[in-house]
Amino acid sequence: MPFPLNLLPYGLRRRLRELASPTEIHALQIAAPHFQYIQPIQKCRRINRVAFCDVNQSQFSITDDDVRPQLHLSPELPLTDNCYYINEAVRMDSIELTADPQLFLDHFRMAPTSMTFCQCYFNNTFFQRFASRIVRPVNSLFILDVRIQSESAEKYAWPAFNSLTKLYFVESEYPHTMSFQIWMEALLQLNCTTLESVNVRFSSISTFKVDKDMFVTFVKAQHCKIHLAFYIHEVEDHEIQEYENKQSVLFDEEHFVHVPEIQTPDVKRKFFSVFANKKEHYHRYVLRNN
Repeated sequence: MPFPLNLLPYGLRRRLRELASPTEIHALQIAAPHFQYIQPIQKCRRINRVAFCDVNQSQFSITDDDVRPQLHLSPELPLTDNCYYINEAVRMDSIELTADPQLFLDHFRMAPTSMTFCQCYFNNTFFQRFASRIVRPVNSLFILDVRIQSESAEKYAWPAFNSLTKLYFVESEYPHTMSFQIWMEALLQLNCTTLESVNVRFSSISTFKVDKDMFVTFVKAQHCKIHLAFYIHEVEDHEIQEYENKQSVLFDEEHFVHVPEIQTPDVKRKFFSVFANKKEHYHRYVLRNN
């Protein structure tokens, strides 16, 4: 519900510029450009890519990721009284439980089309607070070996993720690892039907856990040309039969058609592949036209 700024107590109005963060001031100036107590103008610099990295117990390296990040030459971004608008990509590396998302939200307006979370361990509120401040839909999401204190579909079901076209997921054996199963449930809650590419990598056969009924509902709801791949990284010889059983149950004959390797799959149909140990044990399927 809108609240007139002029009705704020006089003392609060006088201190509003001092108390609000740079991103809050920028938003207020857009909403009320002539309100005198939030002057001078808060400029907001537009940048394409930003990388946040926890280098030492919540001491963060925040860099402009456009400048040769692979050679560690990305310049640090100064935060004091500065506001940035990210319009392409955000990457978070090694964010730990003690991290406070407010550090990022005070200085960055989040509007990326691509997001990457790599080897992070989020507390129960970090991910929700961060996702709630993304101001436009994310197209590509990369979740690479990420943990969270406790997970539920509700924590991931934010509007920013309801138009995904690409999902890349690495699920490890560590406790509290984000699971593809819960993300699948969240995307169903969001009525996400736009996925065209899904790549899920499981670290071992023990992490290859996907509910069949939910999976069938999920893939039927997606884009007509979706390609989904499951890769199980290390399957020991004594686990091969378990792997074969799991994939054959998931891709049952009622809903899927097995495609021999010598046959080229119809690219206009929903196409799936599942393999283990560098394609030593490889299967391809298409969804039946029910």
